[in-house]
Amino acid sequence: GDSVANCQLGQSDGHWGCCHHQQAAIGIPELMTDCCCEFPWSFSYEEVDQIDVVGVGTRTLDGSTYAYSSAGVSMAEIDHGANATDVAMDSDGLFYTAGVRIVGVTTRKYQANGVEVAAGGWPHDHGANLTGIAVDADGNVYVVGARTGGVTTRKLDANAAGVWTHNWNSGTGAPRCVCVDQSVNVYIGGDGGTPNRQVEKLDSSGALLWNADDLSINFTFAIAVDLSGNVYVGTSQGLAPNRYTLHKLDPSGALVWQKNVTTSLIANHACRAIAIGPEGNIYAAFSGGGSSDTFRAYDSSGTTLWTQTTDVPIGLATD
Repeated sequence: GDSVANCQLGQSDGHWGCCHHQQAAIGIPELMTDCCCEFPWSFSYEEVDQIDVVGVGTRTLDGSTYAYSSAGVSMAEIDHGANATDVAMDSDGLFYTAGVRIVGVTTRKYQANGVEVAAGGWPHDHGANLTGIAVDADGNVYVVGARTGGVTTRKLDANAAGVWTHNWNSGTGAPRCVCVDQSVNVYIGGDGGTPNRQVEKLDSSGALLWNADDLSINFTFAIAVDLSGNVYVGTSQGLAPNRYTLHKLDPSGALVWQKNVTTSLIANHACRAIAIGPEGNIYAAFSGGGSSDTFRAYDSSGTTLWTQTTDVPIGLATD
């Protein structure tokens, strides 16, 4: 796929983190409660008795969902039926896949041993291709994807019954990623439209609390929220001025700071991954070619702590 995003929100030792990227990601351990992504693939991690790591990706003859033990032993190869775009795992080890719509199915639920749940409303059909999925501490599932019947976002209960629906940006553009905070507020990032909206915050009932549509960007690839409700957004500003940015928004959605990384190359560049460490530092992956391909660390005030140059960084994680 050309446009891809992944988001994973985990809780470990009282911190929350999120990871997005275009090509691949490994989520934030340990109690994985949320992730979202647009393909080609992503990982979700949880320590359970049987399957510990689940990855999804482009469909091959072996399937599109791959399950492993914590030691890396292959436990199962599962076929979503089409390209799987994202995976989320809850604290009980149940995992959920989202992907391209096939035979009226976009979302599947699996037991910790890899056996698909085919009861109580599962598998589920959003009605159009999905780009991201999240699960909260109570087992409610959140999906975002292409618009169908005026709906881009759904909240499902543990039995896949619809709780509420939402239409991204009042009907224009498309969402890419989703994450959930401890109060079950929902954060969605996506492509603009009219107006050029990039972030929406919904309350637990699906009501819009605020939106950010003045970040002067084209695409949102990554989104994360910290324990204080600050939101971090990884974006791209398109081909001109060939700049991609990391934004910090306060709990009301106001811009606190942004970090620009510029490249002279006309490429598919973006801030593709964000993770929040237990100390509150923010880690981001920027890719776009040349010396601008970097992992960067910032403190909560936006001061750069370190920079490491690499080749096309597309995912990261913190412990």
